[in-house]
Amino acid sequence: MKKLLATIGFLAAIIGGGFFAYETFRHKPVHGIIVLDYDKQKIDNKLAKLDKDAKKVQVEGKWQDDNHLLVLSKEEAEKLTTLKALNKVTTKKDTFLFEPLLQLPDQLPLLFSKDSAITITDDTGAIVTPKQTEYVVLGDSSMFVSHILVTDAADYQKFQTAPTIHVAAIRSDEDASKAITDYKDLKIQQMYNPDNQ
Repeated sequence: MKKLLATIGFLAAIIGGGFFAYETFRHKPVHGIIVLDYDKQKIDNKLAKLDKDAKKVQVEGKWQDDNHLLVLSKEEAEKLTTLKALNKVTTKKDTFLFEPLLQLPDQLPLLFSKDSAITITDDTGAIVTPKQTEYVVLGDSSMFVSHILVTDAADYQKFQTAPTIHVAAIRSDEDASKAITDYKDLKIQQMYNPDNQ
């Protein structure tokens, strides 16, 4: 019986030590969350609950659900760069590297996408041909927002029948992996690392 208790105690110590080591050395918290929803008030309510040290930026865009396309005016896209919410993706072997986009290119319309062959149409059915395509993602992933089209104000007006979607990028000291559950009632929520460098 003593051997059994000693073995159980030994296994508990190993499991506890392993968990402690993982939490201490392996888990690297990220401090950013990006949310999207059609209801601006829902996002406003979430942002009102943030601590005073949290940084946040809100933008408005148009959403084409069939191809997960977010359409932004240049002015709105520039707001996202202030919290490093747009990241240029490069690959090195099997590793993806993210570099914050701090300034938008001048050539508009501009497509941020891994897939440059996507066909984008405006309200009239006219095909929008980007002057430049770069592999840039919202946050650290293109899982929810596959493509971002950045336009000037006049071209943005050509997407008025598309539903308006509200985007918020949040940067706080809280670990996003724990805070993300506070946003589960919004259409899209994802973590991102605004400290990429």
